[in-house]
Amino acid sequence: MSGISRPGLKTTQLILLIICFLQSVAGVTRPSIAETNQSIFGNRLSQVESIEIVSLSRETKVILGLNRPVAFSTFVMGDPDRLVIDFEGVALKLNGDTSFPVTSTIADFRFGRLSAQKTRIVFDLKKKSRIARAILEQNDETNTASIIILLNDTRLPVNSDVRHVGVNGKIVTKRKTKKEVARVVPVTHKPVVVIDPGHGGIDPGAIGADGKKEKDIVLQFALALKNDLEKNDRIVVKMTRENDEFIKLSERVAIARSHRAALMISIHADSVPQSYVRGATVYSLSDEASDSVGAELERQESRSEILAGFDVEQNNDFVGDILIDLARRETEAHSRIFSNLLVSQMKKKIRMSKNATRSADLMVLRAPDVPSVLIELGYLSNRDDEKALQSVAWRQNAVKAIVDTINRHVAGL
Repeated sequence: MSGISRPGLKTTQLILLIICFLQSVAGVTRPSIAETNQSIFGNRLSQVESIEIVSLSRETKVILGLNRPVAFSTFVMGDPDRLVIDFEGVALKLNGDTSFPVTSTIADFRFGRLSAQKTRIVFDLKKKSRIARAILEQNDETNTASIIILLNDTRLPVNSDVRHVGVNGKIVTKRKTKKEVARVVPVTHKPVVVIDPGHGGIDPGAIGADGKKEKDIVLQFALALKNDLEKNDRIVVKMTRENDEFIKLSERVAIARSHRAALMISIHADSVPQSYVRGATVYSLSDEASDSVGAELERQESRSEILAGFDVEQNNDFVGDILIDLARRETEAHSRIFSNLLVSQMKKKIRMSKNATRSADLMVLRAPDVPSVLIELGYLSNRDDEKALQSVAWRQNAVKAIVDTINRHVAGL
């Protein structure tokens, strides 16, 4: 069968040229980052070695014990209420109890990487709070340090200024700034395919019964897919992430747009409440979820942003422009065509879900000018799928089906 024809491509290009004159669209480039889990100062690893929560009358004190002084930034967020602390490459190595007093404002916490250099701790709060004080106390004799953050109860909106504290303990408070506009990458004459492994860093995604994390499974799969795709010298392959880092949903879309991608494929392996649901599924964009499984996927996508300490982006820059809407409709049509062909090919190689072609309103699929699909490789909430996802033979079959489909798609461009 010949490749997919795209009779309306020139129309889309014309629309996008007009859009470029009417508005500036931000693109994001992400250079390859060497894998690293820590930052080294001299020969010593910077670590958070203890977390202590002290419950006071109407205040809660958060104390982080460090093996050496480090710079940090902190702020609070609402909906849901969270305290966020950012570091440059600090590892978490707790030496003692991390339970919290019942009377404290802190409900739970998590820790992970936002990039190769930046790490983040997110504390879930039981109620609205504001940062009354944020300091770095140093012990000159041992060269250790403590970060002390005092939280007060408040009824006011809690999204606060970011407090930056240097390694010398000096405080600089800056308001949150708007996103920087990044340059658009040079255009290649070859079609670009962007592979987007879901989750990463502080956001593990779904976790299987044996402890396997979705972020690791999909990254391993995405790298295998990249290696096979690069055997076709007619295309250029880009990744939204190649290591264990968190990338915002909007930034994933921006990466694909900055490369003027011909196709974006997001890779996931989520879990759903219905443990009987199994098999691979391919999603394309729709204003409404096609079923309850798609609706659950929408909720989980928003939850990923919250877990990582970001606001959920309810709106995006693409909505409301009639020219953007025209481009989006054509792009969605191409996404559905590719989705149908992909499902037909994958059925020949691996088990697919009962309803293998689904739709949902997912941020990662919203680029108005990049045909996009999201592939659920399977569900970690199902034991048979969990086992298959860790099989080398299964992965090879799935990769081959996707590569064959992409090559046929590219041949029609």
